[in-house]
Amino acid sequence: MIKRILSVVICVLMVAAVCAVSASAAGNVELKVSTNVTDANPGDVLDYQVAMAPTSVGVGSIQFQIVIPEGMTFVGGSVIDKEALGFDAFDFTATSMMVNGYASAADYTSESATVLANFQLKVNDDAAGNLSVTLTNVEMGSCETFEVYDTAVMSSSVFVDGGTPVEPTVAPTKAPETVAPTKAPETVAPTQKGTEKSTEKATTVAPTQKSTTKATSDSTTAKKDSTSPKTSDNGMIFVWIGLFALAVLGVAGTFVYKKVRK
Repeated sequence: MIKRILSVVICVLMVAAVCAVSASAAGNVELKVSTNVTDANPGDVLDYQVAMAPTSVGVGSIQFQIVIPEGMTFVGGSVIDKEALGFDAFDFTATSMMVNGYASAADYTSESATVLANFQLKVNDDAAGNLSVTLTNVEMGSCETFEVYDTAVMSSSVFVDGGTPVEPTVAPTKAPETVAPTKAPETVAPTQKGTEKSTEKATTVAPTQKSTTKATSDSTTAKKDSTSPKTSDNGMIFVWIGLFALAVLGVAGTFVYKKVRK
């Protein structure tokens, strides 16, 4: 019984080992970026291509992004016809430089290299030195087993000699003409006019002084009138006293006369 169990375990381990070895041997895909020149000059337009090396591994999905170095500008590009791969879709997006494709029926295999994409790059006028084009966000897999493969990428470099730097645009150091006038705007003039107007308005208060003068004059006149000679009959008081005394004497005399007569 023990021998049978050991035999089954050994068989399972052997099968697993064979599967692992075959999977590791078949799980590699190689992509290569290439161009037809190694040296370039500013202004040159270079032709590039991305190719997949011969593979016996079934490829049912492809994705990668083309990385353009600083010093180069994308001009145009295209990808292989999806029918050549047996894919349902295989497209190139210029804005993101992404290539995407997938199959739903069967994986693609080839005994020779397969060109997946063609594109053109222009060398900028200020470019110089080694400029390398490579791929990123690479995913290669099978639509049948859903296995994702390890992918090796070979980049391509060109050397640009003697690039002419573009002169930077320098902003004028001269102050704009609109800033030149340091003189106060003429619109300030009304303020002075307003001040004069205010002064004139203050001057119009002068009539108050005139009225004050008039009041003083009236007061002086009144004072003069108060010191003028009185026109009452106070000077005749002694006459009235004399008349009163005579009246008293008359009354007294009448009283005495009556008494003597009796």
